[in-house]
Amino acid sequence: MSKVGIRFNLIAQIIGVILIVIILAWSSILVLDERLKLGVLVAIIQMANLIIPAAWRIGLTNIQLQEARVAFERMYEFTSLPPEYEEKTSSVQKSEQTAPDAITRLDIINLAFRFTGQPLLFENVSLTMNRGEIVILLGDSGCGKTTLLYLLQRFCSPENGQIIVDQKIKWENIPTPEWRSRLGVVPQSIKIFNASLIENICLGDTKVGADKVIQLCRKLGLEEHFLRLPQGYMTLLGEGGVPISGGQQQFVALARVLYSQPRILLLDEATSALDRRSENKIFDLLKDLKSEMAVLMVTHRLSSIQHADRVYHLEHGKTHLLKKQHLPVKDGKVISEENLEFSLEDNNNFVWT
Repeated sequence: MSKVGIRFNLIAQIIGVILIVIILAWSSILVLDERLKLGVLVAIIQMANLIIPAAWRIGLTNIQLQEARVAFERMYEFTSLPPEYEEKTSSVQKSEQTAPDAITRLDIINLAFRFTGQPLLFENVSLTMNRGEIVILLGDSGCGKTTLLYLLQRFCSPENGQIIVDQKIKWENIPTPEWRSRLGVVPQSIKIFNASLIENICLGDTKVGADKVIQLCRKLGLEEHFLRLPQGYMTLLGEGGVPISGGQQQFVALARVLYSQPRILLLDEATSALDRRSENKIFDLLKDLKSEMAVLMVTHRLSSIQHADRVYHLEHGKTHLLKKQHLPVKDGKVISEENLEFSLEDNNNFVWT
């Protein structure tokens, strides 16, 4: 039963009791004044006991019908959405281009986006990602960092601007299934399935088996974290399984995305639940792997900039490259996050050098 149904049920029962008490009191007074016979009083009470529950059931049924109507409308809206993958005409097929197996560069140029009926969320987002680099995107909550990652995954479309792959291929000409096969994404909200740890990492890819997962986790240095679970790699996770911490979930998500060997890695607050030691370990891992991919990381942790090859700041719908010498970093470490916040407010046109 929904919250509305539970609330209605409680209120209806309280009102029903109050009505019964009022009827009993009023009828008793009439019986004592000899204006109402005792048999009529019994009949009134019986009728009240029949009518009040019936009225309550009618009201509850109406709530259920309204909920069913809303669910049907949502389902209809979902089934009415145009398919992402449609059969292409010959003219469209000629304009399509194949994404390179090893993407070396991604240029985002003057990108603009707005939600339907809303003002522009960003209007001049430009950044460059090269294979072998870790690029970090900073910005306040709600400025559009996560939306930019959604856009790169083609969950929404830009209003203006261009995305160029390897300086020659237009992003929109690459078929969506092919483009997404090149991406690896660790979102803010991580889904842990009701399955073993191995199945959560390989996502049902049983052709290769557990050996590849174990070898991958060993190579990534994550095995020590997973072997702490009661049954190691065979530990049941998810609903009804062993609960794991937010940091462990992020380790699982990272192993899952690296299992698919992406060419572009998108990380949305992927170290937010990790302590500083674990975060540094993840960045050491990314530094070892970045020769095989380009990495774009959205984060609020200002300390993460010490690991970046380039840092962008997204503010007021525009991106700015940040000068390393203007940031409070010494010997590769952040001196003061408070000073860094001050730097971001007072400096808008920097180049990371």
